[in-house]
Amino acid sequence: MGGRRGGGAARGFRFPAVALLAVLGISGLVWFAPHAEAATASEKDETFSAQRWVMLEIELTSTKPCRTNCFVDERVTARFTPPGSSARPVVTEGFIASKGVSAGQTWLVRFTPTVPGTWRVETKSARGDPGLAIRGTINVGKAAATGHGFLRGDEAHPNAFVFDDGTHFWMLGQTSYELVVNQRFTPANARDAITSAADHGFTKLRVLAFPWSAEPGSDAPETSGPFTDDHSKHESLDQDHFDALDQVVEQARDAGMQIDLELFSDTNAAFFCRDAPCPAQRQAVCDKVCSGYGRVGNPVDDRYVRYLVARYAAFTNINWVLTNEFQYSPHSDITVGKAGIAARPSYWNHIGSLVASSDPYFVSTTREGAKRLLSIHTATNLPVPDAGSTLLFPPQGHPWVTNTAFQSGPATTECAPDQFASEPLRSAANRLAELPLVTDEFPYIGVPVHNTGCDDPFVLTADGSRMGLWAIYASGGYASMGDGTPDVSAGSWWPGAPLWKTGNWIDGPQYTSTAHLADFWTSSDRALPYWRMRYDAVNSNPVARRYASSASGDVYVVYSAVPKAIPLTLPQGKRFDVRAFDPTTGEDRPIVNGDAQHVAGTGKPTSWQAPAGIGAAGDWVLYATAATP
Repeated sequence: MGGRRGGGAARGFRFPAVALLAVLGISGLVWFAPHAEAATASEKDETFSAQRWVMLEIELTSTKPCRTNCFVDERVTARFTPPGSSARPVVTEGFIASKGVSAGQTWLVRFTPTVPGTWRVETKSARGDPGLAIRGTINVGKAAATGHGFLRGDEAHPNAFVFDDGTHFWMLGQTSYELVVNQRFTPANARDAITSAADHGFTKLRVLAFPWSAEPGSDAPETSGPFTDDHSKHESLDQDHFDALDQVVEQARDAGMQIDLELFSDTNAAFFCRDAPCPAQRQAVCDKVCSGYGRVGNPVDDRYVRYLVARYAAFTNINWVLTNEFQYSPHSDITVGKAGIAARPSYWNHIGSLVASSDPYFVSTTREGAKRLLSIHTATNLPVPDAGSTLLFPPQGHPWVTNTAFQSGPATTECAPDQFASEPLRSAANRLAELPLVTDEFPYIGVPVHNTGCDDPFVLTADGSRMGLWAIYASGGYASMGDGTPDVSAGSWWPGAPLWKTGNWIDGPQYTSTAHLADFWTSSDRALPYWRMRYDAVNSNPVARRYASSASGDVYVVYSAVPKAIPLTLPQGKRFDVRAFDPTTGEDRPIVNGDAQHVAGTGKPTSWQAPAGIGAAGDWVLYATAATP
């Protein structure tokens, strides 16, 4: 029989679902009939109550033992039929959530209703286990005020993000790669890291589902990974690891934060290899030992991906990222020549298509086919002769890609942190992609930055981090930061490792400025339409360390990383309120122009000085909004 476990409160691109799956070349989940010898589900319906955009968890108990391994031997599918005869059903997989193979194992099916009303549910198992087969009714109420649905690319504003209900999302990420290990061994620290990040303006966490510490030979004092066996098998799930990851996702959701869940990592141990154990070395050596690498569509990696989708797709705060720095994985699929790096992303195209077709929420049912966030992280600070920082994994021709996730650089002549950070956002090729541009690895605080355009590496300071972040956002992009400060938190699971790796939190001046950054862009008092703002080349001058974005001639934001006057060209025929903002203190002041209440645009540059008390640290923001008639 089915049980129920409650789910907490939940917090672009037009493409019809059927057409999308056809282009992806994968048929999606199969609603299969149970085994011929199996009993059918009970004729008595079960009844569940749920709320729109809030995850419902249905618990099933097996009555048959698995042959040797439930993860390998059995599959459970669930079909949720919404109200209305023409509505598309939601077909998803259940997942094993216990450790045994005997009868009485726990399977869970997670489902998030996308519309209110009366839904029908039916579950089946591949081996025809009657304990895993139910039928029932789900009575779904209206969404709560905090329920916005899944996060997607904004079909109306291709460089922005929007929830299913139309609420726009401002993204600022914190890199906490091994937060799941932190949660497993020092849960109080992990909880503090999540709530502290939310309190300081962060709206997203970057988390590895397969941490580096799980690789054989890791020097981490504690280890946790998806499997308890090596990557010649990847058959024995570590349920304690996944329970800790569940808790990370749930706590982030309750704090109003998204999770970029990175399915793989750039470690050999994350990928299936026929010949094991593969030494913890890079591709050139590892390929000679592990002939299984490089195979596209191997069933072991695919099974792992389907499990992650089954377990986490129903969380509305999950965004999919296939891996970090795919060029460093055994499936790098790249060749390096005189002309630079040419990507042949066959393996990752397969994995991206598999995620898109397996996730029943990937294509929105309420926003004309808008897609859930799905990307792959590229190491764009690799030296690429004559190629600038154009996307090494181009989205053209890959319909599963919904947003970029790249690193800063490489700049060719610009050495300041703001110049280095914003260069990918200013790249004409990247902007033509018509995707949200996310610099997901702006250099980490305290870590040397090796810029190809500079004679010597520089170490990113808290001031440099602030300048880099402001340059990115003023250029029309989004970012994630990381903190390379050694972890000295009380009871740290990995003392001395960098914070971006351990996932712990230490207060510092850089986080005061992130709170001011978030307040500037999202405060209801300013009501800046950040989702409509694009890079403004007219009012930008990166050489002078000045970066601008604007929206429809009505809103302008210019950031100067140096204490100099800012020239601003405002359109003729409109009047504007012009103000100054201090990124360090958060102070916001009007700029008085004589006795005029508003400033008239002239179509020509007008120079503005920071008023007294603004920009004492050397950088400042000028912004102008069209006056209400």
